[in-house]
Parts: sequence; structure tokens; C-alpha cells
Amino acid sequence: MPHPAPKASPQAHAPREQPVERFSSTKAYRPLRPPETVEDKDACGIYASVNKGARPTHEAISVALIALEKMLHRAGNIDGEGDGCGVLVDIPRKVWAEEIRTGGHASRLALDERFAVVHVMIPRKGGRVADVQEQARLLMSKVGLRVLAEREDVVDSSALGPGAREEEPVFWQVAGLIEDPKLCLELTLALEERFDAHVASCSTATAIYKVLGAPAVLGHYYPDLRDPRAETVSVLGHNRYSTNTWTSFKRAQPFGVLGHNGEINTIARLRQEAKMLGVPIHSDGSDSQDLSRTVEALIYRQGLTLVEALEMALPPIVDEIKGMPPQLRGFYMYLRQAFGPFAQGPVALVSRFGDELVFSVDALGLRPLWKLETSEAFVFSSEPGVVAVAETVSEPKPLAPGEKMLVAVDRPRGETRLHDHGEMQALCARRWLARVDGEGDEAGYASALMTGGPLSGFEVPGYSSAGPSEPVKVEDRVLGGFGWQREDMKLVQQMAATGAEPIGSLGYDGPLACLSPERQNLADYFKESVAVVTNPAIDREREVEHFSCRAVLGPRPSLHAVKPEPGTVELAFPVLFGGHDGLAPLSDETYRAIAHRHKTYLLEDLWEAFRGRAAVLDLSCLESEDTRGAIERLKQEATTAVRGGCELVVLSDRTAYEGDRRYLDPHLALAAVDLALREREGFGMDAESLGHVRFGMDAESLGHVRFGTDAESLASVRLGMDAQPIGSLGGPGETNLRRRCGVVLRSAAIRNVHDTVLALGLGADAVCPYAMVEVCLVDDYGTDVDNLAAALRKGIEKVISTIGIHEVRGYARLFSSIGLRPELTSIFDTPAYMGSKSGGTGFAELDADGDERQQLLRSEADSKPAKTFRFYPKVYKAAIAAANGSATFAEYSEKVRALEEEQPISLRHIVDVRGDRDPIPTEQSDPGVGLHSYPIVISSMSFGSQGETAYRAYAEAAKRINIIAMNGEGGEIQDMYGKYPLWRGQQVASGRFGVTSEMVNSSYLVEIKIGQGAKPGEGGHLPGKKVTAKVAQARNATIGTDLISPSNNHDLYSIEDLAELIDELKTANPDVRVSVKVPVVPNIGTIGVGIAKAGADMITLSGFEGGTGAARSHALRHVGLPSDIGTRAVHLALMEAGIRNRVEIWADGGYRHATDIVKLH
Repeated sequence: MPHPAPKASPQAHAPREQPVERFSSTKAYRPLRPPETVEDKDACGIYASVNKGARPTHEAISVALIALEKMLHRAGNIDGEGDGCGVLVDIPRKVWAEEIRTGGHASRLALDERFAVVHVMIPRKGGRVADVQEQARLLMSKVGLRVLAEREDVVDSSALGPGAREEEPVFWQVAGLIEDPKLCLELTLALEERFDAHVASCSTATAIYKVLGAPAVLGHYYPDLRDPRAETVSVLGHNRYSTNTWTSFKRAQPFGVLGHNGEINTIARLRQEAKMLGVPIHSDGSDSQDLSRTVEALIYRQGLTLVEALEMALPPIVDEIKGMPPQLRGFYMYLRQAFGPFAQGPVALVSRFGDELVFSVDALGLRPLWKLETSEAFVFSSEPGVVAVAETVSEPKPLAPGEKMLVAVDRPRGETRLHDHGEMQALCARRWLARVDGEGDEAGYASALMTGGPLSGFEVPGYSSAGPSEPVKVEDRVLGGFGWQREDMKLVQQMAATGAEPIGSLGYDGPLACLSPERQNLADYFKESVAVVTNPAIDREREVEHFSCRAVLGPRPSLHAVKPEPGTVELAFPVLFGGHDGLAPLSDETYRAIAHRHKTYLLEDLWEAFRGRAAVLDLSCLESEDTRGAIERLKQEATTAVRGGCELVVLSDRTAYEGDRRYLDPHLALAAVDLALREREGFGMDAESLGHVRFGMDAESLGHVRFGTDAESLASVRLGMDAQPIGSLGGPGETNLRRRCGVVLRSAAIRNVHDTVLALGLGADAVCPYAMVEVCLVDDYGTDVDNLAAALRKGIEKVISTIGIHEVRGYARLFSSIGLRPELTSIFDTPAYMGSKSGGTGFAELDADGDERQQLLRSEADSKPAKTFRFYPKVYKAAIAAANGSATFAEYSEKVRALEEEQPISLRHIVDVRGDRDPIPTEQSDPGVGLHSYPIVISSMSFGSQGETAYRAYAEAAKRINIIAMNGEGGEIQDMYGKYPLWRGQQVASGRFGVTSEMVNSSYLVEIKIGQGAKPGEGGHLPGKKVTAKVAQARNATIGTDLISPSNNHDLYSIEDLAELIDELKTANPDVRVSVKVPVVPNIGTIGVGIAKAGADMITLSGFEGGTGAARSHALRHVGLPSDIGTRAVHLALMEAGIRNRVEIWADGGYRHATDIVKLH
């Protein structure tokens, strides 16, 4: 039985005077404009039905609206107003026939195949509706639409809620004859680009009706949907559950060709790749909008069918391809090389173009989509319950992970055919083959299933077959010049010894890069992002077959022709070996065998594979060249080289300290080069502008493996090929320079997994971390490189798993920086914090740093890599003394504050509390919060990860001082159930250890842990030796068994799943308050709004500085953002959404004394 609701503790302070409310508790605060810095994240309900006899009916629309109403739990709302819903149906031609006849035209024109209908939403604010319409008519005529009829505001505004009515646009419908159906996309683009308007639909086949509101509103708002003359063979429906802070008409779905439930975690890469094919991406579109626009452009501009476009946008994983018939394997590998796995993440999709409909789920099946069948229709829905069991003629079937189905409507024959995935794949291959002039057959496509480097390599001058006669010696001074610290060297050697990243504990207590007294590379300013609620992390250990580190080098295959001898090389691992400055550290035979085992290349062998088609760019600041100048030179050299036919660009820092050259940050240069190549198209080259680009017909041009010793060889242009266009690149967008080449980063500044994934995310197809190999062989030589490669692979896969993706090719700019000036962040094109034009690291600071590095290397003084500053070793003795009473807490606090002033490590250390007010006596201040005496929570720690004495002590201490002590994911000791109801919080996490109804009812607070700041996106592991009888009893486990907490909650894959779990907990204990604990990531404000909508009472923001019992050292330092950033972001987002009064914000992460708490408030 639950305990009675808590009353004020006798230890709590007297009730405080209630503050005057700034905003009404009943009327949500709505800002004057939507926030500009949030992303849209969706968790929705989708529905589709297709008449089996290809017979259009009005009933299909009515049934669809009812189905959407049945899925209201998959629609978000604020103050009773839905986040949006819509339907995609056949153009209501009978309705338009009457409109056309009334306008003096022949009604039969509504049946013409050229007949098109445009639905435009024009904002009312500004009073320019008439002007927009007048100019739009001229534009329509210019594009090729002959207008026959118009309708304006054929809607019932009374159906809208107050918020939607405030934002209601003018609904303008235009119908006419268009010269070519392909012009529908161009008309859409022209209207949206020129006017402040949203084109809901523009098609010769379909029309979209959508509204800001719930499904019940949709049918009332649009009379067309109630008109019996409106008939359709198929209908797509969508309920929107947005975690955006601002809902709008234009965000409602469906979009042009699809309705989407889920979140595309690789949306940054999808947008990049789509733009390179000439796809016009929305300037402020959601992931669903941009996926729809990509598919539309592939159809309209590239000439693909819906089947081909979706197979290209959502390709099968390699493991699935291996099980295909031989004639399809090569084709699908070709398809993946031509585009790629750039739409990863939770996806359930209903799509339609013309009379073809495709239904799909993502490769891991993270969003549900059910196939149902009645006597009249094929139905696809997020929930099988939308169709009564009595109406079904077969068992409902969920689509399997990665499965697609095609429904083809044949109106003339009056039939509809359902194709399973295998049939659809074969159809896709046949269509593709026919479209590219039918040359060859499916088996003739290039296949890259085995992608290792050659077993017997090329003889390269300067490359020693014998290898060194003693362990490699690496100069500390050189490593220091490339930004290495002692901790980096130790990390590499541990990886080489064990084949895995080392494990750390507590938390990262070093300074942010922008506050560090030691030399930092720009990579150190970045923090990796992770998946949170709407896009869960992937459990790498249990989904290992889905993970791929494959990389494509060289020109990407054309969508319109198949080259007989493709120049593309595909690696199974994006890390290259070789490329050393001196003698190779291993024998020729040993080194190549290692590369082959990991299915990759030596850099020298890759160079040979691209003989005459590769160029090396000098990754350093030349004499009298500053950082900005070096970046501009590299951009020019890269674009010129690729226009001249180069298919492999190698950025190499071999000459970084030769002569008067200086260090140039490799990640900055890589980001700039990648951006320059993506933004440019065309052929032709100017040899003079190549500058320090080296083309090579032989391996000598790579610098004799040592990359040369004379500076003169760098200044010469060596052209080993003619400057002719490569392949058959006739399709739109296929002359993009980045699609015509691969990019490799060879740098001694790649020190760890973080540097590696940052390079891959900034545009490198592969990296050559030659200094890491040399460091790992300092004390030994032979097998350690194998271990290093294994550790790097595991590390890369772990990083991408935490962001919810499984193929590294989709990883792009999924990180953010702290403390960089806009002049640098504009190049990196990632979220950025705490940098401005007047503060932070910019080009001037990089120039000064380059000079210091050069002086360091030229100095005769002994120099070693720096030691990382750590905070805890300097204060732990003072903390122990305060705890055991041999010193006062004031002495400890003063020591901490003095150290923070001397060496700040967190953002809050560089701001201070305002001192412009007179102090008041402490007895007049009230630090209490609610029923508790202080705004302090002891963070979650589980029984088992800590001993019983400490575990009990935390709970008892919380009671005595009237605060809260959270329990971790370890269940509860039996005699502690109900002992601390007001002061104890229980945790529900991914392993669900010890979670019972009794546990949930033992406290008034339950925390759902999505992730923690110290190791976001990762799980936990309690070794069997710690699972004693008492621990096993608390966790409902077996004595001595290893207990694994997965990286994600396997029942939480969306916001609606979270809402369901919160509801279940409150059903089990009606008095419980539920907190949701999440790590801080970019757009945490957006996510916080979704959590609040899901019914949480508290949002706990866990900063990256937080503690843990065990985590990868990589996660402790490089993943997640400080809670200082997250707290402000969530507070502002909740205010913007008008729901700040519904939820409390809690935070943790490296707080050490009272001043930290005050600053956070």
C-alpha cells in the first residue's frame, strides 16, 4: 500500500510567502515569435489505407480521420491543443470539376493528367496576403501553370483552439493545367523561396490537408474532407507529437510524399549528401521535411521512381545484402556507394507518389508499423487496434526491422497488388538497370563485399621490409608540438596492451579546453553528442551485426550510368596504417597483414591504388602565411585538384615543422576543405593555382613514405593524369566536387578515438593516425598494432551507438564546441557555446599558438608532453578533513574557491554572484524547496556499486538534514522499504534491477534514468564478484552473476513510450512524483519540452562533469555538455512553450560547494 501523502517535515522551514506569479498558471505564456535555436523532433502516429479494387471512396477519408483519433496518445498537446495532424489523399477532382465549370471552363479538365492542385498557406500577419497572391500568380504562369480556378479560406476557423487561431494562415487553393508534372517541385521551390509561405502540396495526383490541432479538428476545419464528392483510392494520415517548443501549421505532416514517425539521427549527413545531388533542402526544415524533399528531388530531378528513391535513401545493411541472391548483391553495394546509409535512426514511414505506395521501418525496427488487411483494403498503422479484429481477414503483422512493402495501384484494371520486400528489391534493380540504358545486368554492378588492402603490396622507396631492429623511439618534443599530453600517450599504450579503451571512475575533473592552461588542439574544444529520449542509443553489444565502419574512397558512382571499371575503393575500417615519416615501424609483411585483417589499407598501398589520381595537400602554415591564409590556400588547392581529375585528396601534416612552416590544426583545415568541395561543382583546372598540391604517378610523390626531405619537391606540380572529366556525370548535381573524390586525413595530431570520430564527422572518409601507431610501439613491437586497431574500431562503434546510429558513414557533425569564436564555428558548422567575436579562441589565438609550438620544437631545452591539470588531487585532503571534523567546512570551501579562481575548470567558475546588494542576516534567508530544507540532492548511487555502510549512510544523512538521497539502479535493501519515503528516491533504469510495485510505493519520488552525464548513451556493468547474496536479493538476481545494464531502455524508443512509462508508475503509486534524468546535449531545451509534455514532474539534467562508478575514459572527458549550459537552455525552452510552471529542473555535475548551487539557480 502506498504511504499517505507527505506532510511538511518538522525539520523543514516555516512556509515562505508565495511569490507573485509572473505568468498565469491557467493560460500558457506564448512568445511573440518562435525560438530560432531549436530543432524539431517527432514521435508520432501514422496511418495508411489502400483500396484493394483501386476504387476511390469518401469512406476512406472518414475512416482515416477516425483512426487518427484512436491514436491520440501519439499526438502531443499543450493546453488541450494538438501538435498537428493531416492527410494526403487523391485530388478531389469532382469538387474541382464543379469549381472549374463555375469559372467558365470545361469540367472535364479536372480529369486531365496535366491537372494540378496547389495548396498554399500564407501567414496573415503583415497584411501582404493579396500582394503575395498577385505575385504568386505571375510566378505560376512563368513556371508553366495555367490557372483555372482558385479558392481561399474554404475552412471553418471555429474548429481551431486559441493558439492555432492565433497562428492560422490563409489557406489558398489553386488549380490548373501544368505543362510537365516535374514542374510541380520547381513551382513549390519557387513559391517558398520567394514568399513567406508554405506549400502544403503541389501535385497532379495528390492533395494534402493539415492543421495545427488534433484529428477531431482536421475534419471540421476542412469542409473538403467532409464533402462526399471527395474520394480517394489511398490515404496517408499523420498525428504529430512534437517536442519542439513551438508548433505550427507548416510543421504538421504529411509532407509532399510521406508521413514519418521517428527521428533521423544522421540528418546532418543526409542534408549534406542531398545538397551535393542538387536537392533543395529547406532552410529551417525538420528532419521529416528534408527526407521528403530529398525523395521528391530524386524522383522529379533525377528521374527515379518512389521505389528506387526510398531504397536509395534507406538502403539495406551490409549483413542483409550478403544474404541476397547473387544478382542483387552487387547492385545494392553499388546503390550504397552511390548514396549511402544517411537516414539512420528510428523510422516508420508511409509514402506515396502517383499510384505507388511504399511502407518502411528502420534497420533496427525502432518504430512500429503494422500491416493489416480487411476485405476492402490494405492498412498500415502505428497501432493495430485502429482496425476492429472482426474486420481483419488475416493476422496483423508488424514490419520487421529494415523491411519495406510496396502497394501498386492499377486504376485501369481496377486492382491493387501488394509486393513484399524481396519482390520490391528485384523490381528496384530492374528499373534501375532499364533507366541506365540497360547496359550489362545486375551481376555486372561493382561489388565491394571484400574490401581489405592487398596481401602483397607495392615496393615503395624508403619503406623498409625488414622493419626496425629495436622498439620505435618517438620524440616527446614532436608529440608535444602536435598537442599530445602524457595522458594521451598512456591511453594509447593501454589500448595497445588490452585492445580496449581504459575504464575510469568518479568524473572528469580537468578544465574545459577553453579554460586550460596547457596547449589544446581544437578537437579538445568539442564535446560529442548522444541520443536522449526521442532517438535512443543503440545497444552495440546486442545489435552488433548492424554496425558498420565501412568507408567509400574515390568518386561516388553515378545515378545515371555504370562505369565498366569503377575507381571507387571501399574499406571495412576507416583507419589507414602506414604513412610514417621515417622507417616503417613493422616489417612489410607484418604491417600489410594487420591492415588486411582489419580490411583496410596501408596509406602507401592506397596511394598506389589511386596511381595518378591522387594529390597530397600540405597541411601546415607556410612561411609568412597565417592560419586564415593557409585555410584559403588549402580550399583553393583542393577544389582545383578535383576539378583537374583528382579522386583522392590526402591532407598531410608531414611538413608541419620543416623550415619556417608552422602547425595548422588538422580538424579545422579538414572542415574547411570538405565544405569547399561540397559547395563547388564543375570541371577544368588552373595548374598554376595548384601551388603545393602534388599529383603522383608513383609512390615517390607521397614523399618516399617519409614524404620527402626537400621542400622543393613540395612546390612542384606533378600531374600524372589528364584533366578530363571522370566517368559519366550527366545527372543533376553529379558534378559536385565532393562526390568526385575521397578525403584522407594523415596527421600526428590524431591522438585518440575522439580525434578520430571528429575527423570522420567533419568530412574525412578515412584517417591515418601514424603517430598513434608509433606511440603504441614505444615499449614493444609486433602485435600491439592489432590491439590498437581493435580498440579504435570498438571506440568508433561505441561513439556512433550512443547517438543512435549504426553505420559510421552517417556520422556528421554530431558534436558541439565550447569557447570558439564565430569565425571558426562557421567553418566547423556545428552547435557552439560561450564564444563571441570578442571572446574565445579564434584565428589570432591560433596564430600565436602556432608560433609557440614552433619555438618549442626549435628549443634546445628538454620538453615533454604536458600533464593534464586535475582538480580533485588538490582538494581531496581538505574534503576528508572537513568530513572527519579535523577541519571546518568553511576551510574546505575557501580552499576550493581559491583553487577555482586560480585555475577555473567549469563555466560557472568564471562568473560570480552579483555583489551590488546589501547582505541580510543568514537567519532571514530560506534555502528550503518545497518540503525539504535545502535545494540539494545526493545523486543516484546503487547498492552493489557501493558498500552497504555508505549506502545506508546516505539515506540516513538525507533524513537528518531533510534533503533527498537518490537510489541508483540496484533495487532496495529489504528493511529500507518505506523507511525514508520523504527523503529517498528510487530509480528505474535500463536493467530494471529490483523494480517492483513495492519499490515504487516505498517512496514519493521515482527517477527514470535515460542517461547520466559521466557516460551518456552507455550502460553499466556490475561484476559477478560484487553480486553477493544481499545485492542479488535487492536486484532480483542470481548470486555471482554479472549484471549488465544496457545502453538504452529497451522499452523507451520515443516520447510516447516515455509518457506510457510515466503513466504506469503513477498508476502503481498515485502519490509518486516522476523525474526523468537525461544528459545535457545540444537542443536539450527541445528535449526538455517533450519530457514535460510526457508528464514528468522533474527534469534532471546531468552534466558531463558528473561522477560514476565506472566509465570509458573517453566518455568521461569527451561526451556531453556541462549542466551550466543545459539548465539555462531547458528553462528558456519551457518558458517559450508556456509550461515552465508544470515541471521542476534539477541538475548535477561536478558541484563542490554552496556557491556552485547559488550560481546554478
